[in-house]
Amino acid sequence: TLRELMVSAADGTEERKVHHYHFQGWPDHGVPNDPGSVLNFVHDVNACHESTGFIGPVVVHCSAGIGRTGTFIVIHILLNYINSNGVDCEIDIQRTIQMVRAQRSGMVRTEAQYKFVYLAVQHYIQTLSQRIAAEQKCLLAGREYTNIRYCNDTSSSTPTGTLLRKSPVDLVLPRFPVTDYDSFL
Repeated sequence: TLRELMVSAADGTEERKVHHYHFQGWPDHGVPNDPGSVLNFVHDVNACHESTGFIGPVVVHCSAGIGRTGTFIVIHILLNYINSNGVDCEIDIQRTIQMVRAQRSGMVRTEAQYKFVYLAVQHYIQTLSQRIAAEQKCLLAGREYTNIRYCNDTSSSTPTGTLLRKSPVDLVLPRFPVTDYDSFL
């Protein structure tokens, strides 16, 4: 759930828009049924944060502020690292959790949450690898069709130059497919 709130200082001098995301499919002390739903949520939060142009931190909190909060933060850190360094980069999930726990004791509270971090990162890497492979395949296939104008071709006044607004891969693959991972937990 997304809520937009207007928050102002007590004296009324400053007003800010706050985007409040509420992930309702995550039980206390547990994990969601599927990492894809959390990955889509992380993607939506990042997209909203980037679109505002605000460079401050994202505030994350669950009921106790450690289990689900820590799990979300660790996943967020690792996905940003993968996005910055590529799918084949080396990541250390255990060290990342220890780093977050050094900031706040008890982050990633249960074994199920710990395993969920691994599942989410694995799911993200697999999906991202599939998207990259599909994009490369589309690029190779696209070279065969040199007469087609794409959305950035503004040399023509015909609307054919604006037909493709998304990557062809976006039309084929879901962002992060939802899969039942209960059998792994």
